Amino acid sequence: MEDCSSRTWLLMQIHVLANSFHELTLELSTLLDIFPFKEVELSQDIEELVVLVTKQCSQSKPLVDPIDEFFRRQFLAMLDRIEKEIVHDHLKLKKVIEDLGLRDNSSCREEIESLQEEIQNRNDEKPRPR
Repeated sequence: MEDCSSRTWLLMQIHVLANSFHELTLELSTLLDIFPFKEVELSQDIEELVVLVTKQCSQSKPLVDPIDEFFRRQFLAMLDRIEKEIVHDHLKLKKVIEDLGLRDNSSCREEIESLQEEIQNRNDEKPRPR
């Protein structure tokens, strides 16, 4: 995964990230299944550990922290209200902004620049129609 400096971008991509980690975990499970551990001569303790890790990897599911999901929904609802020009509860708005780590004008400016850079990077990665 690429380096991403925007907390807002990461928040919006939380399900994509969870699925990416899930896919990596499943790939690890496959690798552990096919790796010739008998030829490497591992101790019994290590073999048992490998079996345990393989089992856990194969049973994994994509997981998003409920707190992160709640915060993501709050943030999206806030954006929706802004778009509809609905007046916000200023305390809720302040909390969401603070939870993003936006404590002052400087941090807000940095987040906007990071978001703009992230959007530009994503646009540059998209194939151009011919």
